Amino acid sequence: YTLEFVGSADVYKRQVLQYIGEHGFITRATYTQLTGRLKNTALDDLKSFAAEGIIKREGRGNQMHFIAPPRKEPDGE
Repeated sequence: YTLEFVGSADVYKRQVLQYIGEHGFITRATYTQLTGRLKNTALDDLKSFAAEGIIKREGRGNQMHFIAPPRKEPDGE
């Protein structure tokens, strides 16, 4: 089963980034609806994407949501 799941995280990342691009942010509940992932798995996914720097976590508890991280400015300017 392992091979089946190797590429799936990339699919979820694309879905998250596309959704954030269209709506500005995503919540765990929205991610669950989008992907069909279970509640705790969805939160683990989002937290791991945030740890990778793909998205940024904001808020706490039921106010928690995820946004695109700020763009890094090139050094020097």
